[in-house]
Amino acid sequence: MSIPFTYPSGKTWQLLLTELRTAYGERIGREYVPANRRVNVQSAQYWAGFQGWMERSCTGFIDIKNGPFTEIGNNFLYFTLAEWRKQSGLHKDGFRRSTSGVSFLYGLMQYGDAIGYWIFEDLQKGFHVLSPKHTKVLATKITSADLDPNWDLTPYQGNGIGVIDGHVAFWWAIQGRGMAYGVENSGEVNENGKLVDLPGQYTADTYYAGEVSLEVWYFGINTYA
Repeated sequence: MSIPFTYPSGKTWQLLLTELRTAYGERIGREYVPANRRVNVQSAQYWAGFQGWMERSCTGFIDIKNGPFTEIGNNFLYFTLAEWRKQSGLHKDGFRRSTSGVSFLYGLMQYGDAIGYWIFEDLQKGFHVLSPKHTKVLATKITSADLDPNWDLTPYQGNGIGVIDGHVAFWWAIQGRGMAYGVENSGEVNENGKLVDLPGQYTADTYYAGEVSLEVWYFGINTYA
């Protein structure tokens, strides 16, 4: 279970920034390390960098609330900028910015803007709804239609198979790699972690050796949300 972000009022920048940097690193898939370790956190450019990354990158994250798939089910449903702002609870025009700390404009932070609680709050809100999709390969097999066509999938039929690191996946897929490529079969994972409608056997239909994997897709639980 994720830890709620610390409410900014009365807290140190160091604590709040540590949480934001951790959240950012988890969502880009690696630890956050500033290009220049002696960054000036009092500059507008620093905060605008975080804000700009969110506004550019949110459309690469899946809209879990309305998805995870499009209505016709042929692709993931990704955020639009407007929908991300809506679900985050941000203003429709973006991040709050202020020169006085009393009244607000909206957009990326600019030179001359004040640094206040609203900057931390809005960044926390923005991260809250962004959860990266992860893939866990459960097993692989090299198959070919003439030499070794059948793969027994019965060991993966029970409850709990689709529970990864304590959280339940939302989809399973039999995925061909190499010359045999693409999703060949797929289905939902139920609340018990069972791969729904997973066949008892996969049978290769190609006459060359190709690697096939059984994998599950899940949304990881971030440290801060």
